[in-house]
Amino acid sequence: MPDMPKRKKSGRHATPRKPVQFPADWLDVARRRAVAERPVPLVYYLIELIKKDAEAAGDTDLPPVPWALPPK
Repeated sequence: MPDMPKRKKSGRHATPRKPVQFPADWLDVARRRAVAERPVPLVYYLIELIKKDAEAAGDTDLPPVPWALPPK
């Protein structure tokens, strides 16, 4: 039997995360919209919307989007 991969011991994500409370009915709408035209993960859909809004407001100091990060 092949060796199983080692489990993470730290229990931490590679990218720091903060919990966000989202109303369940709005979360359902966001999930539907995320897969409506082209299926994407919900978080990518939300980041894309926030990025568009920030750019429209003239904010240029934005972090890179997760789907454009180089592989580790």
